[in-house]
Formats: sequence, structure tokens, C-alpha cells
Amino acid sequence: MKNCTRMLLLSALFVLGGASRLFAQAPANDNCANAILLTPALACNPTPGTTQNATNSNPPGNCGGGQHDVWYKFVATATKHQVRVDGAPAFDAVIGALTSCGGTTRPVGGDCADGSGNDGVEILNLSGLTVGLTYYIQVYDYYGNITAAADFDICVRSAPPANDECANATELIPDFTCNPTAGTTENTTASNAPGDCDADQKPDVWYSFVATSSTHQVRVDGGLAFDGKIGALTDCGGTTRPTGGLCTDGSGSDGVEILDLSDLTVGNIYYIQVYDYYGGITSNADFSICVLTLHPANDDCANAIPLTSSGTCVATAGTTENASGGGDGNSCGVTQSDVWYSFVATNSTYQVQVDGNSSFDAVVAAWTDCSLTQHPPGGDCRDGSGDDGVETLNLTGLTIGNTYYVQVYDFYGNTSFAADFDICGVAAAPNDNCANAIPLTPAATCVATAGTTENATGGGQGNSCGAAQADVWYRFVATGPTQQIQVDGASSFDAVIAAWTNCGATVSPVGGDCADASGDDGIETLNLSGLTTGQTYYIQVYDFYGGNTSNNDFNICVFGAPPLPLELAAFGGQVQNQVNVLHWETLTEKNVQFHLVERSQDGTNWWEIGRKNGLANSTVLVKYTLEDRNPLAKAYYRLRSVDLDGRESISNTIVLNRPGEGFGITSVFPSPTKDHVRVQFHATQEEKVMIRVMDMTGRLVLETGVEAVSGMNELPLTLEGLPAGIYTVKVSNGLGASAAVRFVKSRF
Repeated sequence: MKNCTRMLLLSALFVLGGASRLFAQAPANDNCANAILLTPALACNPTPGTTQNATNSNPPGNCGGGQHDVWYKFVATATKHQVRVDGAPAFDAVIGALTSCGGTTRPVGGDCADGSGNDGVEILNLSGLTVGLTYYIQVYDYYGNITAAADFDICVRSAPPANDECANATELIPDFTCNPTAGTTENTTASNAPGDCDADQKPDVWYSFVATSSTHQVRVDGGLAFDGKIGALTDCGGTTRPTGGLCTDGSGSDGVEILDLSDLTVGNIYYIQVYDYYGGITSNADFSICVLTLHPANDDCANAIPLTSSGTCVATAGTTENASGGGDGNSCGVTQSDVWYSFVATNSTYQVQVDGNSSFDAVVAAWTDCSLTQHPPGGDCRDGSGDDGVETLNLTGLTIGNTYYVQVYDFYGNTSFAADFDICGVAAAPNDNCANAIPLTPAATCVATAGTTENATGGGQGNSCGAAQADVWYRFVATGPTQQIQVDGASSFDAVIAAWTNCGATVSPVGGDCADASGDDGIETLNLSGLTTGQTYYIQVYDFYGGNTSNNDFNICVFGAPPLPLELAAFGGQVQNQVNVLHWETLTEKNVQFHLVERSQDGTNWWEIGRKNGLANSTVLVKYTLEDRNPLAKAYYRLRSVDLDGRESISNTIVLNRPGEGFGITSVFPSPTKDHVRVQFHATQEEKVMIRVMDMTGRLVLETGVEAVSGMNELPLTLEGLPAGIYTVKVSNGLGASAAVRFVKSRF
């Protein structure tokens, strides 16, 4: 439509002007050779121009065919210049630039421009110019206007700011306070860089800074006529942005734009692009810019970061990078540059752990409030390790619901990018202290209560095993002069137990000093005597290796009916050839019916393997022995003594391990089972082995043979069709070696 209008106007001009127009004098700059010289200046100093009576020069580099144009030229004083043509109300300017008259080569940005209409401004942003060379500007009206109204103004602006290109970015120095540097986009050009914030490539300026921290903040405060837009890049000409460096335009004119940059590499250079959202390049396009080094958000106690309290250590990453000196003293002396955390007590005890990295020597302390005048018990400064060490506060006497504050700093005042650590808060086990001991009720037999040292702290109460590790506590009221305590550790728990007459005591009841006879997955037993019926006694339990994780589980029980008139001196056993020999001694016996020796493969399920008659009245030392002729590779044993009234007394538990090179059953599982069982056994050589299953009457119900390999073997057995009951599986070889273990087949 615009072309049609143009043709009509040309025809009208010819008719109205008549032939006399052909003899009117053309402008002096009607041809490129007579181009008028323009002088570049910082500001636009307009030169009036017109295409009135202009002719068509029709040069090779014409912007369009058959136009009535005029020409200007300028000598480049910089590598960049801007050409501006401001058309009159009846002038729709078209402009283009050439490197020579009669040529077709255009400088960068010199392509013909016709972005506006009548009374509009056309702009050429020229770059890559050679200083001292002459460049030529062609100007004409889009509609071919050559009347007296075909007027315009033209100017060539001088070089843009020094930081017009990324390569010439102005360096900024990061600081803890914003020291603004004045900036402007006046006379700037578009970078046309791959990492430009906008596809339409606004005229921009560039800044750079060397990171002194892993985090920095860039602030641009626009003037009244400047609507800033900013973005960050890791290098000039690239497209990679640091974290937080995406282009931002959250405010309008006179607003502040902010980039919060993180994960920076200290010592690396980063680049900041700044421009006006509307492309402003006038004398009003002003702003100020600074790069801030920020203190951590938790630099002060009042801004402490809350810790997530849980049953396990859930680490929160922390740093003293850029921290300031809080000036809060503690027993370690005047503090360095510290950061702060807080927690709300959900228990009377709480543990804080700080794990420093290879360059961080942590110091940690706790406070009751931000007045920093009082520590909770256990909260005074802790600095027991060096770089890469773990500091632990075991806080006690806390008031549930109160907020407490944790102070962390590096012993050497490290505030660099390497000043990192992990911190966590652990709500200690409910029975972490003797005062919060969990009550147990003595029973005739062992009724297990599940326990754990998960999240336990060091109670600090000593016993004959040495200083306690992360311990938990139980208590019971004695129902008689003797009681037995059993702790059965899980597969990763090596139990240590002791009994005490009261909290804070250094005296144990008879038989209550520390027991640590077994390892992981073992059973520890205390046989207490001389107890006062009705008095409360306390039990301390911990893992020999100090474990307080989710794997440190155990079962505990207190049992023992009114004691038998039996004084057991010892119960033990030895591994001998093909048998295990159990032996025990009594000092006194009265109305003891018999002594049962019981065996278990897991320390929980027990089976009688033999018995010896007891004595009705004995006050002398009596020795007993009993052989286990079908021993397991690992077996638990205990002695159960029964009197004529059915009362029982159970001894301590012992464990016998047979050498691995022997022939024998190592495990039969599961038990109880519904329809299948697996038999694990050890063979000394490749040989034929018979597997037989008998019921309680000794009747053979299942038999199979297998070619065993030297070492560990496993064989599945199907029990379908067999009634529920107790069965014995026996494994034997051709050399006369055999082993037997019982298992239970259930209905369901």
C-alpha cells in the first residue's frame, strides 16, 4: 500500500510541478561527489538539509532505485559513530552509509534504515570504522518528496563511552558498602553480542569486577529518565551466566535493579551489561552502579538461621565467608567473625554438631538469648579439634519451648570462600540422662523392651569400663534381692551395661559393675544380688564403639522371680574336637530339681540340649559338665536351674565359636517357617553330605543328599505336607561328623 501511495504522489508532483521543475536548481550536495562534510560531536549538532529539487543520482550503492537523494560525509574520529536524521512533518527519511562514492560496500550498521514515517527519526549505529577514513551518507524521502517541505536535520555523533563494548568494560571494585560509580548510556551503541539480554539489542555499556567472594550483589540505580536492565556474563562474547546473572528488569525509571550472584569463583572476572529498557542514549540516560560483598544473612544473633531439629543429624551448609566480628565474648576469648543459628528446645537435652571443612577450625558456643550473657549447661565454647574436625555441644537442662542461640566461627578468623562447614541440631534421646531413665518392670522371664542409643550423648557417668560413650538410661524397682538384666544388641551394636544405686552414684549394686563380654549382636547380662526390695536402681547402656546412629538398637529386660536357694559360682564352656563342653559350679543348692543347658543360634530362641539332676541340700562346691554333641559353628548357651516348686534361675549367656574349617551347621532359617527352610553348613572338603529332618519323636520325615563343596554351602528344603511342630535337621558326612539344629514349622 505504501508503494502505491508513493507512485501516486510522484505522479502528482510531476503534474503539479510542471516542466519548470526540470530547470530548478538542484541542491549543492545532489551527488555523492559533492557531499556536505559533517563534523562528529559528542552531542547531536543538527545541520539542516533538504531534498527540494534533488535529482536521482542512482549510484551503484543506492538504497532504492530512482530516488531523489542528497549526500553527506564525515571523517571517522572513532571506530563507532551514530548518524541521526530527524525528518520534518512531510519528510519520511530513508538513510544509508557507504565507504566510498560509487561503491557498494557499507560499514557495519550502514544498511539502509527506514524504521519511522513522516516526522520520524532514522538512526544508523555504525561500528568497525577506520579512524581517519571518510564515510558517505545518502538521504532521501521514502515517497520521493522534493518539494519545499522536504526538510530534515542531520548530525553525526562522536564516539560512545569508553565502556561501550564488553572488551573495554569499566572495572568495579567490590566492597561491603555500595560505593556508586556514575554511568551513562549516552551516545552508546548496541553490542550485538551473543549474550545480549534482548534480541533487539539495545545500546549498552559494560562493567566488570573480580570476584573476591563466592557471592556478590550488583546494584544499578537509574536516573529519572533511565529504566535500567542488567545481566551478568562469565566472559565477553559468551552466553554463560553465573548463578543469579539472568537479565533483570524489575523496576521502571528511577528504579533499582539488583543481581544476587552466587557460586562465583574467587579471582575470576565477571561482566555486567547495562542499558535502558527503552534504548535511551540521551544526556538523561544516567545511572549509578556498584558491586557489593554481602555479609551472611545470619551475621548477627538477631538474624540467626533456625536449625531443623530431628532425631538424626540433618546437615545444614554454613559459612563464615564475609562474616563480621560479632564482638560477643565466651570462654574461648574474644570472638572472630561469627555467624548464628537458633533452635527451639523440644527436649531438655540437645546436641549441636559442627563439621568444618579442610580449611575451617570450628569454634562453637550456645547462648540462652541474644543478650549473650549466659550459656545453657554444656553450651560454653567448644574447640577440641582443628581444621576438618567436628565440634560437639551436648546441651542439658534446657527449657522446652525456649529458643537457644548457637555461635560459630573459625579459630583463625577465616572469612574466605573456603570458610565452610556443616551444622546440625539433634534432639537427644528421651532417656539420654539418668534423670529421664525409662522405667522397666521386672518379670518372671525376659520380656524385651526395644531400645536404642540413637541421638544419645555422653552422659559422663563413669564405671569400671571407663568413661561412658553415648549412653541411655533405664530404671527398675527391685522385686527381690536378686534380679537379672539382659541386653541383646543388634548386628551393629556391641552392648556395654552397668547398674547403679542412684543417679550420679559411683557405687554399683553387687553384680552391677560393667559387663562387656560379647561383641556386635551379642548378649550382655548382669546378675544383681543384695538388692533392697522396693528400691529403684538405674541401668546404663551404651555401644562399646560409641555409636549413636539409627543402627544402634537393642532389646533390654529385667527379670527374675524370687530367687532360688541356689548360689551359682560359674558357668562356661569350651570347644573340643567334635563337641562343645559346658560346665558350671554351684556353692549351695536347696531343693533344686535339675539344671537345664539351653542353646540358641540367634540369642533369642532357646532349646534344651541336655540336663543334669540338681541337689536337695548342698553347701559344698559341686561341679557339673555336659557335652553338646551336635554343635553349631556359633552357638549361645545358658543354664536354667529349676526347683521343686517350678521356680527358675537363669545364668549368664556365653557364646562359643567353632573354627571355620570344621564341619557343622552355621544357620537354619527362617524359624518359625511355613513351608520352606534353608540350611547353611560348612564342609571341610568336597564330599557327599546327607540332610535329614526328624520330628519330635525321632521319626525321619525328609532325607536328601547333596554334593557339598569345600567351605560354605546352602540348601533349600521344602516342608509342604508336614504338620506344624518342632523338627530337627541333621547334617552328616561319610567321616562320621554331624551337626543338628531345631526349627519350628508353623501353620500360617
